[in-house]
Amino acid sequence: MKTALIDCNVGDGMFEGEKVVSFNNAEGKTVSAIVDEKRVKGNALLVDIEVEKSDKVLVAIPGESFSTRKVWVETDQIRV
Repeated sequence: MKTALIDCNVGDGMFEGEKVVSFNNAEGKTVSAIVDEKRVKGNALLVDIEVEKSDKVLVAIPGESFSTRKVWVETDQIRV
């Protein structure tokens, strides 16, 4: 499976080894999730790419999202 980095805001989680991340989806809504700190690289989250279109990419969030596990983001939000 192809992976990519998506820029995000990163904060400490409640427990050791976890981080809280947030970023905007393709509709401009904030998506937040609790993820393993190993999936965070600086201010970016390592995500799995599910589907690629010309202007959007469907990514799988590697952790517990507060809304959904897969989200569409703009192509220019990710770094392969």
